[in-house]
Amino acid sequence: MSNPSKNTRKQCQNECNDGPAQGLQHDGRGEGYLAAVEQPLADTSDAGLGPKQTAMNTRAARRSLAMKISKLLPYFKNMYISPFDMITVLLDESNKEFRVYCSELYKKDNKKIFSILDCLAASDSGHSKLALWLKSPTGTKFYKDFIEEEMDSLHDNYKLKGLQRITPEYIENQEPDDFVHDAPFTMGLLRCAAHSKQQEEENIKKKPDQVCNTVMRQLLYQCSNRCLGFAAEFGLFLWASGSSCAIIDAAHALGLSISYPSVMHNLTALSVHCMGLAKDVASAPHAFCYDNINLSTSIHVEQQGLSSTSGKVTSGTLGILYKLPNATPEIMELQPILDRMRDPNYHGLDFAKDLRLTEEQLDVLSSQGLNPWDLH
Repeated sequence: MSNPSKNTRKQCQNECNDGPAQGLQHDGRGEGYLAAVEQPLADTSDAGLGPKQTAMNTRAARRSLAMKISKLLPYFKNMYISPFDMITVLLDESNKEFRVYCSELYKKDNKKIFSILDCLAASDSGHSKLALWLKSPTGTKFYKDFIEEEMDSLHDNYKLKGLQRITPEYIENQEPDDFVHDAPFTMGLLRCAAHSKQQEEENIKKKPDQVCNTVMRQLLYQCSNRCLGFAAEFGLFLWASGSSCAIIDAAHALGLSISYPSVMHNLTALSVHCMGLAKDVASAPHAFCYDNINLSTSIHVEQQGLSSTSGKVTSGTLGILYKLPNATPEIMELQPILDRMRDPNYHGLDFAKDLRLTEEQLDVLSSQGLNPWDLH
């Protein structure tokens, strides 16, 4: 004798396996599971379908996120908790059972946390709350860590092993600073502090970039005395312009220059370096020129050589070595030159014959993008 309930279950299972019934479909999620298939409404007058069968083919309108949340709010009210209490608990990483939600929120492609912060910043009350948080110890530590990260990344690019690294080649080949790109957050704070919003909109002549760049260099030198490139260059400028020891030391206290003794050490290192360059030039064909010089050694008006006062200067002779490219030892022999100068038929150099460039030479210079008139 067969069991009716067993036969009924078997019949339902066969119907599901044979295919979808009217408006129903088996999706494989479990034995006997049926789901409504989204189909357009059909005219049921001829088919004789009742209202119950028609409703199964009709899909409810999609509810918005606000409508769904409004349905949940009464549950929070009955539990005497705020929805924001739930958010606080979910974001608390000490609750291990909820860490999966934090992991999802902190994924790189998840933008929901940005949307939350944007909504808070767009509201006046939310803006005030964010400002209070940024001024709190937690908020201060947040952007403090961010600034330290940017400054640490700059140290590697601006560190020097010593003053001997400050050479004419270093100064000549140095690229302009780009703190806006290298430290955008810190530079943005300095720019905001350097001028007001009204000045930013109306003042088209005065820009804070140079001042902010100088402040960044001071901060780098303050953080590490290895970041001394700008300070060493500015110290040399102060010494070359006749600044006193007191002025250089005052600039050093402000982080703008190295100390006066360091400037003297730098000058010694530069002189050794330049003597090495002079030896290299002197070992090959070169030209030697010299002239008398007078160097002002005083910053006082009474000793600057005005019409009514005598100048305090150091007089001497300055020699310069010029490297001669493409010169050969045969060309550099002095005896043929002296013999030609003693020749009574020699009337000196002729501009058109000896100094003026030929048409071929002009074409070569023009092809290299050089202006021949700059050579005269």
